[in-house]
Amino acid sequence: ILDHDVIRANYAMFRKHLPKVQAYYAVKANAEPAIVRTLYKAGAQINASSTFDDIFSVLRQHTVLGKANKLVSLLLFDRPMTDTITSVWLTPIAHWTSLPPENFQSQYLVQQFPAVRYLSPSEIVAFEDIENDGRLNDSVRRVFLGNFESKSVITAPLFVGGKWIGFILAGFGDLQHFDQGQNKRLLALTGQAAVAVQNILSLDESRRRANQLQTAAEIARDTTGSLTLDELL
Repeated sequence: ILDHDVIRANYAMFRKHLPKVQAYYAVKANAEPAIVRTLYKAGAQINASSTFDDIFSVLRQHTVLGKANKLVSLLLFDRPMTDTITSVWLTPIAHWTSLPPENFQSQYLVQQFPAVRYLSPSEIVAFEDIENDGRLNDSVRRVFLGNFESKSVITAPLFVGGKWIGFILAGFGDLQHFDQGQNKRLLALTGQAAVAVQNILSLDESRRRANQLQTAAEIARDTTGSLTLDELL
């Protein structure tokens, strides 16, 4: 008897702590197709993800996030959070929801979500009973129960390279209990996902800078051409 949830969690934990190491599975050790499929799906899909939505989809497929029936959001801080630096904005970069779009904003002020102070860069934080959770103030409770229509919420950190860059938030319409197995698997896979998110952000920044340089070169070329024409006239 083999628990495939344990396989997924252990593999994802390996990828989290050794993101630059390529692991190879010795199929001859155990050629059971279900095991090979589990390792491939849990790891290779995230590694091959080229968009935030790809990452998002894999996490929903392989973790408790897939059971969230109200919303799942991947949110980034406008700057990494530390003990001395506080982010100002939260921006959803990937989003799934069964709720109408008017229930959400394109950005959220961190100060509007005092519950952020209870989140952790290294642990899963769950609010299993939003209505009665003493950590939440009335304004946050109204957002969770009203806008998000969620009675339970779970959050998972996106932490990479020593930086807490954001988190994933999932809302459930019914009260939930999140067990340690679910939390361990979610934490491990979001650790791997954080590396993929950072890689996409870095690639986007490189492309943005390349476009800026190309635009500057075109402007310089056009300007030089104009000056030459003026001189000729």
